[in-house]
Amino acid sequence: MSDPSLAPPTRLSAPAPDRPGLAVTVLRGLYDRAGHTVHRGLTYGPEPRQRLDVYVPASPADGPRQALVFLYGGSWQSGRRALYPFLGAAFAGRGFVTVIPDYRLHPEAPFPAFMEDAAAALAWTVRRIGDYGGDPARIGLMGHSAGGHMGTLLLTDRRYLDAAGVPPATPRAFVGLAGPYSFNPLKSESVAEVFAHLPDVSVARPVLQVSGSEPPMLLLHGQRDRTVALWNSERFAEEVRARGGRAELVPLPGLGHVGIIAAIARGLRWRGPVLDRAAGFLSRTL
Repeated sequence: MSDPSLAPPTRLSAPAPDRPGLAVTVLRGLYDRAGHTVHRGLTYGPEPRQRLDVYVPASPADGPRQALVFLYGGSWQSGRRALYPFLGAAFAGRGFVTVIPDYRLHPEAPFPAFMEDAAAALAWTVRRIGDYGGDPARIGLMGHSAGGHMGTLLLTDRRYLDAAGVPPATPRAFVGLAGPYSFNPLKSESVAEVFAHLPDVSVARPVLQVSGSEPPMLLLHGQRDRTVALWNSERFAEEVRARGGRAELVPLPGLGHVGIIAAIARGLRWRGPVLDRAAGFLSRTL
């Protein structure tokens, strides 16, 4: 594969911490409040941001349900789980016990702190998801934007999951939404400082860590994305396949960087089949 660092720079515009843009604020209210139960503020570590919410389907089930851990984006510098009830409700509505963790952010917690938190949240899920009706043997992972980067780095560099005590076969599937899997963060002005302290930035680039042993992946990416360009998913999928892994790439016409996650919200699903594609892939794979 050609060196992905030679591709055009990816722009990741980071909003001010905990001051989301209008689009995400509106999305927060677009969800079905019935059909699930939410357990908020559960702790997976001692730090204030090591908290998570669990969305549990209300409908009866014959046995333990499939589980999903979702990592949100925010340029590794902003974001909070309270903005994503629309996603938790959507996947709970499809039968998934859905976990949405917060994680520590730059600059208060430099890389790899947020990676360690993501791994710790997965470890919590393996230990505790049974208490909420989930199956610890059927856990999927999903991430948007910076969260997609974190998810693929967990899978391509197993050191984080191994250190957290996550079993080797966990997670069993991954869905990425518009993740910057292939770019060189030092060439992106808005996020360079997040990784500038690293002696070798390749350790933070999922595309350079692929082994081919990763679980099956579905990479969804909007063709109108001007924040994280489509080539990030194209090159990552190419590398996974070249090494014998499974990666399905689905470019989605008409969707941009926020639009791809907005399409999960109730009332906006007409914009693209993001929820159907993601839930269908996870159900088949898990």
